[in-house]
Amino acid sequence: DTLPLQVSIHVKNLYNLQIDNQTFSADGWYALQWDQRLEDLMRSSGISSDRLVAFDNQIDLADGAIEAETAEPRLNADGTRTQMFRFSARFYIDRLDLHNSPFDKLVLPLVLETRPELFSLNRRAVRLQPAADQRRLVGDYGDVAGYELRGSSLQSGVNVYEGLAGQEPQAFSQLAVRVSYGTDFLSAFLKWILPLLIVMIVVFLAPSLEGSLGDIRLAIPSTALLTLVFLQQTYRAELPATPYPTFLDQLYAYSYLVALGLYLLFRSEEHTSELQSHSDLVCRLLLEK
Repeated sequence: DTLPLQVSIHVKNLYNLQIDNQTFSADGWYALQWDQRLEDLMRSSGISSDRLVAFDNQIDLADGAIEAETAEPRLNADGTRTQMFRFSARFYIDRLDLHNSPFDKLVLPLVLETRPELFSLNRRAVRLQPAADQRRLVGDYGDVAGYELRGSSLQSGVNVYEGLAGQEPQAFSQLAVRVSYGTDFLSAFLKWILPLLIVMIVVFLAPSLEGSLGDIRLAIPSTALLTLVFLQQTYRAELPATPYPTFLDQLYAYSYLVALGLYLLFRSEEHTSELQSHSDLVCRLLLEK
């Protein structure tokens, strides 16, 4: 026996994406529609239309803005009421999967949730529902630099707050817009993979140099190690800390082992060459005596 609160939403802009902070900015509109039962509850409890829902993953509340398009809700012919709001705010990315980075999939969420405690599913049970005429969720300015827009979805859910201040757990209805992006393969390859490949090609060519160029052969893998460290630090500076290595981290680990192995090999050969030279010198001195 829930009270339905229909939601339609249109995200016009998505911008200012910061993966290292797991945040992004967005603005657009959302509209709420409710029937007479919920209207009676709002009037008896003194709840205005701007307090029906709130963005659950919004951050920097002081910098965000949510404004009603009209002073009063519109009364429809079927007895329901509709109120449209314009929003502009900054949001938190709750799920960030970077296992395949830099060829990863990114999902940007905007999560609406019923706000007054009276609307919890434990009490009067106000449930968010997607509007039947909802078609396009993302507008023409939904592109994000470095990513390709793959699609969007509207998902219902429930958020449970466990016993705050000794109260029983409270459950609230949610409706989430999730906008999916995929990395542009060519852009990611040119930015992150190509520099690593160039460094490793030079390292793999080092053994083909003549043995007489021992100092140069020894300098190539050691210089490559420093270059790899710099490249990886630049890459990780754009990402948040992860408890797992990304795909590119694994490539760097393999590259470190190869460069270090060649350095030790060349160092061993250099040491062997020095011992051979000393042995030849000792033999010549003995023969001369």
